[in-house]
Amino acid sequence: MNQIKSEIFDYVVIGAGVAALYLANHFPQNSRYLLIDRRDYVGGRIKAVDFHGSSVSLGAGVMRDTDVIGQGISKELGLVVGSEEQKWKLLEDPVYDGKPEEMLEKVKQVFMKNKDKVSKLNFTQFLNLYFDPEFVRGFISYAEYHDFLNADVEKTITQYPLRDLLIRNAKYHFIKGGWKELVNKLEEKIIPENIHLEEEVRVVRKKIEENPLIEVATNKNTYLTKKLFICGDITCKNIQFDKFNSSTITEINSLFQSVQSVPFMRIYTYHPDGHNVPLLRSSSIISRTIPINDKILMSAYTEYISSIYLRDLLSATIDRDDALMVINKLLKNIFNGSTYTITPATDFVCKTWKHGVHYYKPLGGDKIQTIFPSEGLFFCGEYVSDSQGWVEGALRSVSGVLSYV
Repeated sequence: MNQIKSEIFDYVVIGAGVAALYLANHFPQNSRYLLIDRRDYVGGRIKAVDFHGSSVSLGAGVMRDTDVIGQGISKELGLVVGSEEQKWKLLEDPVYDGKPEEMLEKVKQVFMKNKDKVSKLNFTQFLNLYFDPEFVRGFISYAEYHDFLNADVEKTITQYPLRDLLIRNAKYHFIKGGWKELVNKLEEKIIPENIHLEEEVRVVRKKIEENPLIEVATNKNTYLTKKLFICGDITCKNIQFDKFNSSTITEINSLFQSVQSVPFMRIYTYHPDGHNVPLLRSSSIISRTIPINDKILMSAYTEYISSIYLRDLLSATIDRDDALMVINKLLKNIFNGSTYTITPATDFVCKTWKHGVHYYKPLGGDKIQTIFPSEGLFFCGEYVSDSQGWVEGALRSVSGVLSYV
């Protein structure tokens, strides 16, 4: 039964991922606040498990050189941030002879020349309209990620770190122990009673008679707050927003109609007799492999269509033994004829995120509003950031609302 709480909070945050935790760490001392998350753990899409003596990340992994907020707060909290030059190899021969950097520059030039004509196109439609099929296949084959293919062209060109689109050697940064260490540090500063897990927000209602209070109704309780921060993901579109100004409701609906998501999947395998697989990009459904050590391999690091196919393939198995057999057969077929050795795996762990990475669909030049100060409503997190797909996007979006705390 839903219980109505009489306490009035200064801040209520929907979500308990890194954006919510980072935000809560900036609330004034002695303020009354609450974090609500539908999941049964803290961290959102930052999650790690122990796998044969190693902590492996099921979600967020590394930072880029440009991720200054993530690197900065990690160091401020006493975490060790290391760096590594990642040198990728291609399992198959390239399908196009063009150089990736030159191809990317050509795409940018064509966009700048035609940007007034392409505001309603997604990235794939833009490529198909202005480039020959061979170029399009080549560009997509060189792409490290594919979450941008249905995304707004302008946002992809102007906000997406375009070099992320290409498989290349690059320097990445990582927290010793993984992102979970940052989550733990941020959580330490929050009173445990102020985090409510396994509560799903269903209705957010403006209390007209008690303006400017907001009523937040979950499957368990109803809370009153002065300000509400929505730091979840695209599933927040299922929340009913009621009694707010009609213009605000229109903008919120537009926001959730504009943000889309693609699934994301990781599979780790344990090979007691070892492997010699390097950082590898493949055109197969596993997309990328990353060696953790000589016995543990991230044997699939994939998103979008490949992750859906791989998820369905494993979902059709009878049990874990059957799933392991399928994984071993898949890896054997993919690496057959290559110069790499991969012995049979005896164990695996996998995670599929239904809403792994977010993107904006074509906006037609419209601007998306995420902050409604007069209503006490603030949307932040990776899903509404200018760096979707990265923890930095979540942190950066929070930085944009800190002046309202």
